[in-house]
Amino acid sequence: MTHNGRDQELLQKYMDHLLPEDDERLKKIKQCVGSNVFQSKQKATLKKRANHFYAASMASILLCVGLLGGYRFLLQNQLFQSHTISNDLRYDWLNNIQNPGLLTVIYVILAVLVLCAIICLWCGIINQKKSKKL
Repeated sequence: MTHNGRDQELLQKYMDHLLPEDDERLKKIKQCVGSNVFQSKQKATLKKRANHFYAASMASILLCVGLLGGYRFLLQNQLFQSHTISNDLRYDWLNNIQNPGLLTVIYVILAVLVLCAIICLWCGIINQKKSKKL
């Protein structure tokens, strides 16, 4: 059993036999015993949250790269000639991959993903700094 575990056990025993006039003493004891436990839990939570934000930022950047790379690959590939599957399945958007509407949608999605990546990175850095201060 760790030192904090013994302290928590003693605190629990004290709380079981507590009288109403001992409330102030209990608050002081809780501050002494619980501050280290609370800080370590809060620090671990902030580190975990920072890691989640970093992962979300990386996922957003990878989605950006995948979308842009996929679009460039489709432009360079000979998939959109008149003899391909687009004529058989009658998908007009396959033949018009360079139309302004589709390009606008792709650029808006890219801008939103980059903005999300920047925001998630900023939140991750803030959470990491908060955990170092504790």
